[in-house]
Amino acid sequence: MFFPRFNLRTILAVTTAAAVFFLLVGTGYRGQQWAWGAAIGVASLGVTALVHAACFGIVWCFAQTSTARPSGPRHGQLASAREEATP
Repeated sequence: MFFPRFNLRTILAVTTAAAVFFLLVGTGYRGQQWAWGAAIGVASLGVTALVHAACFGIVWCFAQTSTARPSGPRHGQLASAREEATP
């Protein structure tokens, strides 16, 4: 099975981004309106990315099923006839 490789720089960047996001949430919880707006804006970017990824996955699945190659005996005959015709 394929597992993605993460290095220390990636883990630190994700941890820092999460810390800043939750700092915004905490500041917004304490009553700062601008922090709520920023936290909601950042969260909406994440939701948008997930929706786009889900739509891509659905379309990709349909594309994989619609471009399946025919495997009947006629297909094999046509391929061998093309190979014999080319010099």
